[in-house]
Amino acid sequence: MAKSSTRLVLICGLPASGKSALARQLAPKIPAIRLDKDGWATQLGADLWDEEFRVRLEHQLWVLSQDLLARGQSVILEWGHWARVERDEKRLGARALGVGVELHYLDAPLEELIERAERRNASGEWTASPMTRAHFERWATIFQPPDDEETLGQETLAGTKLPESTRPRWNPKSRACRGRLSLRDCSPQSHRRLRRGELGRHTPYRAG
Repeated sequence: MAKSSTRLVLICGLPASGKSALARQLAPKIPAIRLDKDGWATQLGADLWDEEFRVRLEHQLWVLSQDLLARGQSVILEWGHWARVERDEKRLGARALGVGVELHYLDAPLEELIERAERRNASGEWTASPMTRAHFERWATIFQPPDDEETLGQETLAGTKLPESTRPRWNPKSRACRGRLSLRDCSPQSHRRLRRGELGRHTPYRAG
């Protein structure tokens, strides 16, 4: 029997790292339905800083995701997936449904993320209370990027085994992930956006 092409795509990264931009580029290619927690909260008229509401909303979107995956519809979850346990939950849930999982990790220097957030605040693109330097400095201490153990044995989206030398290296001092892959699996638009600083550094893995 042919292997199902249905997949769950997890996008991992801090705010302003380019998650939504990447999701918009991936969605028509897979094809997949994008589920954006911030977008849903905004459309529902909720406060984006209401953590209790965000937890409830994320739960419901994950329930919806599992229903879509079970029906053969690929899904992109474009919120940050900051914690390893959160990513593991999604992987296990998708695999229980017999579908593959992809992890896309977007990273950028903290100062660059702060500058992007400030531009969003000033332009009106971000309509909730502003994201500040203090927020990003705190988030950087909480965020758990994918490490060697999490990506061990996984493959790049091109189907090539991820060699030891290119697996992410977590540097606690710089809070940057070393040993990136190239963006060969992204569109030319992604390459240009990366060069312009609009996307974080992008590392795709096939996780299932």
